[in-house]
Amino acid sequence: MYDIDPFRDKIKPTFLPPRVDPRAQKRIEADDVHSFYGLPTGESFEKTADQIGAAIEKNYRRLAGDARSVDDVSSAAERIARQVMGQRQISKIYEGLSLLPQNILANADQINDTFNYERVKDSDYVYLPSVLKPQYDPSGSKESIEEQVYSQRFYELVGQDPADQSTSPHNLNLFHGMGSNPFKEGDSTSFETFQKSQFFSALHKQSMTPRNILEKLDPHFWQIINDGVDSISATDFRKLSQDQLKLIKNPYGNAHFGLNWEGVSDPFQDNKFKTFDISANFHTIVSSQLWKTWDQATTFAFVNRLWEASTRVDDVLREIIGKASNAPVSDELAKSLGKTPGDFVETNAARNEQMVKHVDDWWQRVGKGLNEAEVLPFGLLASFAPLMQTMKDWGNWADSIEAKSGINKGGDTFGFKEQMISSYVNHSLQNYVFKKFAGNNKLTPALVGGGDEKLGESQFRELQSCGYLDVSGHLTDKFDPSKSDFELQVGFSSGEKARVRDVLRQASVGAFSLDIQDQALIFGVKRSNIRVASSDGKLRTLPELLDMLKAAETPYDQVKNAQIVYNTLFNMHSAMTGLDQSTSSDGKPLLSMSGIHAVMPVSNDGSWRELNKAGEWITQTGPVKLTFNNADDAIAFKDQIRILMALLEPVVGTFGPDVKHEGGQVFRMLVDNSGSADTVAMITEGAPNYKLTVDTLYDTTFFDSDMWKKISDGLQNRVVNTVAYAMFGRNAINASQREGHKKKVSEYEEAKDEYEISEITRVLKEIERMVEERKLEQKRIQESREAILRQEAEANRSAQQNRERERAEERARRRRSSQD
Repeated sequence: MYDIDPFRDKIKPTFLPPRVDPRAQKRIEADDVHSFYGLPTGESFEKTADQIGAAIEKNYRRLAGDARSVDDVSSAAERIARQVMGQRQISKIYEGLSLLPQNILANADQINDTFNYERVKDSDYVYLPSVLKPQYDPSGSKESIEEQVYSQRFYELVGQDPADQSTSPHNLNLFHGMGSNPFKEGDSTSFETFQKSQFFSALHKQSMTPRNILEKLDPHFWQIINDGVDSISATDFRKLSQDQLKLIKNPYGNAHFGLNWEGVSDPFQDNKFKTFDISANFHTIVSSQLWKTWDQATTFAFVNRLWEASTRVDDVLREIIGKASNAPVSDELAKSLGKTPGDFVETNAARNEQMVKHVDDWWQRVGKGLNEAEVLPFGLLASFAPLMQTMKDWGNWADSIEAKSGINKGGDTFGFKEQMISSYVNHSLQNYVFKKFAGNNKLTPALVGGGDEKLGESQFRELQSCGYLDVSGHLTDKFDPSKSDFELQVGFSSGEKARVRDVLRQASVGAFSLDIQDQALIFGVKRSNIRVASSDGKLRTLPELLDMLKAAETPYDQVKNAQIVYNTLFNMHSAMTGLDQSTSSDGKPLLSMSGIHAVMPVSNDGSWRELNKAGEWITQTGPVKLTFNNADDAIAFKDQIRILMALLEPVVGTFGPDVKHEGGQVFRMLVDNSGSADTVAMITEGAPNYKLTVDTLYDTTFFDSDMWKKISDGLQNRVVNTVAYAMFGRNAINASQREGHKKKVSEYEEAKDEYEISEITRVLKEIERMVEERKLEQKRIQESREAILRQEAEANRSAQQNRERERAEERARRRRSSQD
C-alpha cells in the first residue's frame, strides 16, 4: 500500500517564532488522581462523589493553607472534578478514533499550513500526513480534512495567528493505536496517570458497560480478549508462513516487519520529545488483511475489543447529547414504523430542544472547566463521529475497503464481514453457549446416580438395556423430554423414576431450559414444553432458540438468526426487570415471594403444557412466569439471559440499520452509567447511583440530520471559542511583552545616546588630563636631567680644581725639597 521507511529522515521540525511561544500547553496537567485526592495508591476507585469531594477539599486545604476561603476550596474541587470527568470522556473518544485511517489522524494531528512546519526550500521535505497516503474515506467530503475537523472558523484563526496555535491539534497523540492512552510515552506525567490510575485503566482493561457481566461466565474473559488483541498488534510478519504472507498487505511496505511504526521523528520542536510511535489501530489491521490469517479465537478477541472501542463514542455522545433513542425520528425510521415524517413533527421539536439542553448542561458541568488542550478532542468528536459510526458498520468495511484495495474477492472463501460473523458465532457456540447453557444429551453413571456411584452404575446399565441410552451414554429418541411426567419403563421405585427422569430431561434440554428452571407444581406435577414468543412471532423453547444459532448455513443466516435470538432474549430481560426504553433501573429482577420460592415474569407471551383437574395435559398461553427455588436462583437465571445478550451484541450490532433492524425492530442494547462522567467517582454496577437503561446506537441516519449538524456546530463553536480565548489571552500577554520590550529598547537607545555623549566628553577630558600630565612629567624629567648634568659639571670642576691644587702643592713641595 505504501512504504514509510524511506521517509524517516525527511520529516522536518516545525517553524517556531523567535521569542515567546504563545501556543497552548503541550500536555494536560493530569496529576495522579489518587495522590491528588489524598487517597492511598492501592485503594479502590469505587468511591462516592462525596468521599472524593471531601478528599479533594482536604488535600487542597493542605496545599493551599487554611487561609483559603471555603469558596476558594469549593471552586478548586469543582474545577478538578470537571477535569477528571472530561479526561474520562477524552479517553473514550480516543478509543473510537482507532477505527479511522491513520492518514486522517495525521491530518488532524498536523494542520497542513505553511506556518505549521519549518520554512525551508528543501525539495526533500516530507509532510507526515502525505507519507500516510489516503486510504478509504467513506465520508466523500470535498472539504479539506482540516476544515472537517476544526471547522473553517478554527482554520482561519490558525492562518490569522501564524505559528501561535497551529500545533494545538498535536497536544494529544492521535497515533496511540488500539489503546486508551492519548499521550506520548515521553510525557511521563500525563502518560503514567492514564496508564496506571485505576480510574482510567478500568475503562479499558475490562468492559465498563453491562457486558462486564461476561466475567460471570468466565472470570478471565477480558484478560483473554486483551491478550488476544495485544498479540495481533505485536504480529511479526517474519514469523508468518509464505501462504499467510500471500494473504496480507503490509501497510508499511516490505521493509517493515510489523504493524507498529516505532521511532517516528516528532516534527514539533516545542517539547523535549524527539520521537513517538505510530501504533496499529483497528483500521490499519483490517486494511492489512491480517485477519485472513486468524483462527476463531483471535477473531473473537478482535471483534469484542473493536465493539467495546466503538461503543465508547456512543457513551460520550449519550453523556453530551442524551440517549440515541430520544433523538428526532428520521424519515427512514418513520417509514420502517409505518408512519410518515409528519407524524413526528411535535415529537421531534421536543426532542430537538431536549438535545440542545443536554449540550448546554454538559458544557456547564464538564466542558467549561477544560483548557484548550483538553477541549480539542471534543472538536474531533464533533467532526469524526459520523465517520467512526460508518467504520462500526461491518458492511462498509467489507464492501468498500476490499474493493478499493484491489482484493480479488472471488479467490477468498470469505470476505472480512463473512469471516468475522462466522468465526465469532462459531467460537461463541463452541466455547461458551453449548458448554454453559445447552444440554449435552450424554449421561454418565455418576450423573444418573446423583452422586451415588454404585447406584448410578446399576441404573445406567438398566437405562441402556431398556433403550433410553445408547452404548456411549447418549439419550435415544425413546425418551421424550417434552413430557414432564414421562414415565420410565424401568424397575426403579416411583421416587427414583421421577428423579432419574428429571436427570434425563436436564441432560436433553439443558439446565438453561425453562422446564428445568420452573419449580411450579400444577396438581402436583411440573409444567412442560414452556415456550416464549420469539421476535419473529413463533413460540420456542430456550434450547430451540439456541439451536437457531447453529442451524444457519451461511454467515448472513447466522446474523439473521442471531438477531432473532438476541431480540427474544432482550424481550425476556425486559419482562424480568420491567426495563424498556422509557425506564431505568438498577437491573434487579421483578420478584414476588411465595414462601421460600421466588416468582419472576420471563416473557409477556408464551405457552406451556400443564395438567388439568381431569388429569389431562392441556396447552395454555399467555404471560410466562417461572417459580424458582429462591431469589438467588431467579437472579442467576436473569444473569444468564444478560450473558447471552452480551455475547451476541457485537455481531448483531455491527451493521447498518437495514440489517440490524430485524423485522422492523430497532436494534436495542443495554447501557449504563458505569465509568461515566456523571460524577467524579467511578460508578460501577451495584453502586447506589448505578443506573441501567435501554438505548439504541447513533446510526448514520442521525448523523445525516439537521439536528446533528446543529449539535456538531455547537460543540465546535465551544471548542473554537475556548481555543480562541486562550489564544487571545496569550496574544495579549505577548503584545504586552512586545510593547514592554519596545519601550525598553527605546529607553535603552536614549540612555545609550546620553551615555555615549557623556562617555566621549569624559574620555576627551581624560585624554587632555593625560596629555598635560605627560607634559609635566616630561618637564620634570628634563629638569631632573639638567640638574644631574649641572651636578656632574660642578663635580667635574671641583675635581679638576682639586687636581690642579694637588699638582701645585706637589710642585711647591718639590721646590722646597730641592732647596734643601
